Amino acid sequence: MSSPETSATAQIGVTGLAVMGSNIARNFAHHGYTVALHNRSVAKTDALLEAHGSEGKFVRSETIPEFLAALEKPRRVLIMVKAGDPTDAVYYVIRGTVHLEELQIDRTAGTLVSVRRSGCSTPSSRKSRRDRWG
Repeated sequence: MSSPETSATAQIGVTGLAVMGSNIARNFAHHGYTVALHNRSVAKTDALLEAHGSEGKFVRSETIPEFLAALEKPRRVLIMVKAGDPTDAVYYVIRGTVHLEELQIDRTAGTLVSVRRSGCSTPSSRKSRRDRWG
C-alpha cells in the first residue's frame, strides 16, 4: 500500500519515475522494501501509485527535501533521470540538501557514485567513469 507519510520509513528512494525508475521502484517494493518515490512531475508519481500502489510499500513525495526526509539514514537514492546535465542537476540538489555522510547515491543514468563518510569530489573533477568511489 502507498503511504502519504514522509517520516523516515523508506529504506531506499527512487527519483525519476519513467519506465526504468518506476520498474526498479516496483521491484524493490515487491522484495519487501519501503520505497520513497519522487519525480519532477508529481503526476508521474501519482500515476505509479494509482496503477501499482498495492504492489508494496511506497512513500509519495512532491519535493526533494520531502523525498529525503522519507528515507532512513544513511539515505540510499537511485537517480533515474536522463544522463548528463539532468543527472548532475538532481545530484547537486540532493547533495545541497543533506550532509554527504548521510547519503549513498547511485546515479545510474550517469556514473555510479557511492558517497560515503570519506566524502567525494565533484563529478567534473573525475578522471574516469570508474574511479575511487567504486
